[in-house]
Amino acid sequence: MLQHPLMIKYIQDQFELEVNTSNTKELYYLKDSDEDIKLTFDEIKLIGLGLKEILDIQFPKLKSLLTYLREIARVCTKLNLTIPWGLPSGLIVNQSYIATKEAKLRPFSYGKTSFTIQIPDKETTNKSKQVRAFMPNLVHSLDAASLTMLVDFYFNNYSSERKNIYTVHDCFAVVKL
Repeated sequence: MLQHPLMIKYIQDQFELEVNTSNTKELYYLKDSDEDIKLTFDEIKLIGLGLKEILDIQFPKLKSLLTYLREIARVCTKLNLTIPWGLPSGLIVNQSYIATKEAKLRPFSYGKTSFTIQIPDKETTNKSKQVRAFMPNLVHSLDAASLTMLVDFYFNNYSSERKNIYTVHDCFAVVKL
């Protein structure tokens, strides 16, 4: 079975890395600090590989599209360009993730409290994040554009005085009165 590091990294990013206090060599990932949702890296890898295999079998044309879009993202990052795309609503999106450096600050010499801050490096692009985030950002922006166009159509073409539409993230509902 082929490994798919971007899928694995995407799943990994949804969890918080924790160290088992009883065994410092054991790392696991928690979802929203919920002890009931705890995975090892091998389990995350297995989920990612399983999802990839199912998608490849059920949607073979999707694999070609994903390969094409991933290559577009790689070319743009190699050339240090933003990744642009246009939405049906007319909005032009330019994705650009700049690299960051970490710096630890200890504001008081008498205390042990320290803070880690991210300092942007405006000259460098975070190439792996740029490629990894392209597909979810593209899909999310298309979802938002379609919802915007639906709301616009609904309010401009529905003749009732009372117009209700409820949206939650990528979902929507309309109440018919």
